[in-house]
Amino acid sequence: MDADEQEKRIAQIEAVLQARETEDLQAIWERNDRQEWSDEAFEAIRRILIVRLGTVPPPQNVHASEAPAAEPEADDDARIAEAEEHLDKAAEHAEAEDLEAALQECELAVQVAPHFAEARNDRGLVLVEMGRLEEAIAEYREAIRLNPRYFKARGNLSSARVKLKEARYLAGPVEIKESEEGGETDVAREADAPSEAGSQERDSARDEAVATVEASLDDDAERLGHLDGKALALRGWPGHRTRPGRTGYDPLDNDFEIAHMEGVFLRGLFTGNLRTRNRLYLLVMGLCGGALTLLSGVGIVWFFVSNFGTDQSMCCGMSIPGAIVGLAFLMNLGKNLHDLEEEREGDDLS
Repeated sequence: MDADEQEKRIAQIEAVLQARETEDLQAIWERNDRQEWSDEAFEAIRRILIVRLGTVPPPQNVHASEAPAAEPEADDDARIAEAEEHLDKAAEHAEAEDLEAALQECELAVQVAPHFAEARNDRGLVLVEMGRLEEAIAEYREAIRLNPRYFKARGNLSSARVKLKEARYLAGPVEIKESEEGGETDVAREADAPSEAGSQERDSARDEAVATVEASLDDDAERLGHLDGKALALRGWPGHRTRPGRTGYDPLDNDFEIAHMEGVFLRGLFTGNLRTRNRLYLLVMGLCGGALTLLSGVGIVWFFVSNFGTDQSMCCGMSIPGAIVGLAFLMNLGKNLHDLEEEREGDDLS
């Protein structure tokens, strides 16, 4: 099999394996069963894991001739304990807003235990507080390399990348200047204290750039069949989970979309903006609201007519939230019925 055919086969296998959960692919990679899976399949799994995790864990049961270069030995317990002492001191300095001392303690922790991922992560946290975002990103990446399952460092890396993008954006546009010697170009940022007119021009240019990006996202979204540009850019937005190139089975995208929909539902419920014209949904809304209000009302009444015992108090305490939710359902039901009545009257007049 020549190189082109092998690459084509790897791409086909990769397309099929995209539907697998990340944990399943990681388990296959770590098990390293070459009798069950071909070399092309392992290469496809490796590419998928790099995209999803940024790295791949070391496979098990690798033959000595095929094994990669050995990683340095892990730090022993004594070194890790000493490094943790330095990290505790760094935390104390950080709380006292002495970031230089905190950074020195983190550097000592890295020197004592160079393969301790937590030391790299904490050093990155201090660098973020100091505004040295690029160095912090490098530290988070090193922490992930040392411990691919260190999800806290992954979250910090994502946050630092966002902050770096925001910092570059807020720094303002750049001006390209021709160098007098050699014809090379120098990039210089505008002055930190611009005039009022220059500030207005920069704000206008920035607004135009944002509008252009949003229009571009909307155009791409319309071309790809999504709801709007937010579906491509925002995690959790309807359509983002099944955007082009994704299978829709990513667990993080699923969690973000569920959280988004729950938030939309609860916000609509308690603000009176839970709107629907579906009669079945209106029936369910009325049944839920009526049942919750009735049962909660019985519990509250039981509390007042009884001797205020412990059981009655617990029942009343659980009934009050149910009554609030039930009344919220009934309030939204009333607003929906009112809107339907207004639409019906408008149709009659027309």
